[in-house]
Amino acid sequence: MKLLLLNKYDNQILRNIHEIYLSAFANSSFQIFRLEDFEDFFSMGAKIYTIYLNQDLIGYAVFLINGNVAEILSIGVKSNYQKQGYGKKLIYEFLKKFNTISKVNLEVSCKNFDAINFYLSMGFSKIGLRKNYYTFRKGDNKGKKIDALLLELNT
Repeated sequence: MKLLLLNKYDNQILRNIHEIYLSAFANSSFQIFRLEDFEDFFSMGAKIYTIYLNQDLIGYAVFLINGNVAEILSIGVKSNYQKQGYGKKLIYEFLKKFNTISKVNLEVSCKNFDAINFYLSMGFSKIGLRKNYYTFRKGDNKGKKIDALLLELNT
């Protein structure tokens, strides 16, 4: 296993990250990020961590840093590698490398119970709610709104 920070722009790696995003959120009604969004994340200075098994890119995490606070913009692991600790490794490696970070924030759909449980198991706390934050992009509820739960980790 190898964890790497994406230090220089690489369109193919960003394409692979987007494919992982699509795989990780294949059953989600909220797929909101396009390839261009991941390119924009990199361009605006977000830190993008990748995790490899052998030579296979299996996961990523995108963090935006503002002073000593980081926000997780997106994190994903290929579906067949989920629930094996790789997402936690990405977050822990980020916190180890950027050890001046004192808080990590994120928002997640109130209906994404797997993600909520993942973050709570890492010590994140519920700190708020954003009403009608996400819009269903597909399925029977397409166009309807759903709340986002705000989570925070004090490091």
